[in-house]
Amino acid sequence: MKESEVRAVIEKSDLILWNEIIHRIYSMENFDEMRRTVLQMIKSIIPYNLASFYLASNTPEHLQCKPVGVNITDEQLQQYLDEYE
Repeated sequence: MKESEVRAVIEKSDLILWNEIIHRIYSMENFDEMRRTVLQMIKSIIPYNLASFYLASNTPEHLQCKPVGVNITDEQLQQYLDEYE
């Protein structure tokens, strides 16, 4: 298989995965579960050891809020907020 053919297969599989991610975003009712699922799914495209997904806060006192994570505890996520905000 030529390099360009291999690249096309990889790009096609990535496209299929991105389509699945988008489908999950729009079909899951639980917002926190959706964010955690998206983090888990993108690991095959963007390798990581741990990941977090914070929301932008709508209060002037805080920049981020309501974190979810993969391979990181809720306590560690909150500790990050406490430390750096």
